[in-house]
Amino acid sequence: QAFGLTEKDTLGKNIFELQNGGWNNPDLQEQLLRIRQQKETFTEWESTYTFPVLGKRTICFNAQPIPGDDDVQLILLALDDITDRKKAEAVQNLENLKLILESIHQITFSASAEGMFTYVNNYFVEYTGMTVSNALQYGWMTVIKPEQADEVTAAWEHSIKTLENFNKEFQLKRKTDGMYRWHICRASAIIDDTGKVNC
Repeated sequence: QAFGLTEKDTLGKNIFELQNGGWNNPDLQEQLLRIRQQKETFTEWESTYTFPVLGKRTICFNAQPIPGDDDVQLILLALDDITDRKKAEAVQNLENLKLILESIHQITFSASAEGMFTYVNNYFVEYTGMTVSNALQYGWMTVIKPEQADEVTAAWEHSIKTLENFNKEFQLKRKTDGMYRWHICRASAIIDDTGKVNC
C-alpha cells in the first residue's frame, strides 16, 4: 500500500513489470541477478530511485534465495522506505558540519551548484562586518577589492562551469580598519554518485 500497489497488482508478476515498468531499476536487477547466478544474499542495500506515485525515494533492500517447488529458485525480497530517515541524517550531518565550521578561525562558506553562497560562518561576519543575509548568494563579492572583482568573478564562474577547483588570491575589506587584506580562497565541488553537484 505504501507504494500504491495492491495484492492483485503484485501476485504472479515480475517486480520489474510493476506499475508499467516503473520499478525497472537497473541496479536492483543486477543485485537480484547475482542472487540467482551465485546464490548470494544482500542485506541493508540502499538505492535511490524515482518510483511511480511516490517519486524519488531511498529504499533499503534485503534479499536471499529460497528453494521453491520443482527446483524453481525464488527470491525473498524485503524492502523498507528509509527516505525520511536519510533526510533527517542529512540535516543532522549539516548541523554537525556547521558546528565544526563555526569553531574554525578562518572564513568558511558553502555555495550552491549555481555558485551562489548558501552559508558563511561567523568569522566571515566578524571580519567583514556584513550580515549573513547580505553575504549570501553573490553579496559576499561586495567586500572584494573593486579592482579585483571582475577577475575573481570570472575565475569563480569558470570553476562553477567546469567543476575545476577554485584557487585564487584576492583582497577582502576588513571591518575594523577598512583595509583590504590578502586572502587565499580555495573551493572544491562536492559531487554525489550520480554526478550531481551538491555544493
